[in-house]
Amino acid sequence: MFHYVLSVHVGLVYILFNAFYAPWLTGLTVLPGRCRRKVMWFVVLGLLLIVMKWLDFGPVGGWAWWWVLSPFVGAVLWWAWADWSGYTKRREIDKIDERKKERRRKNMAALGMEERRRR
Repeated sequence: MFHYVLSVHVGLVYILFNAFYAPWLTGLTVLPGRCRRKVMWFVVLGLLLIVMKWLDFGPVGGWAWWWVLSPFVGAVLWWAWADWSGYTKRREIDKIDERKKERRRKNMAALGMEERRRR
């Protein structure tokens, strides 16, 4: 019994860690600047509902399990759509282009050749 409870807790910690620090799903940013990560809101909502169901907290305690697990279905559908439509690839390319522009700007500043503004 102890091993089962321990494995459930380790699994929940792993899922929560990945939910908050997986950088490849869009959402609101958690940290500013370069350390930004995206939050997987479907997974966070699903985990919250599972904990509420497990603790029999509030109205969620009386819900059917398929309602509680439905945010995970939403996450899978989102990932499938994002891969199918090319959304994730476009976001990746945009990040690479932004890094190139920033690197070029830094190199030009280091050489003393600031970008000239158009008049």
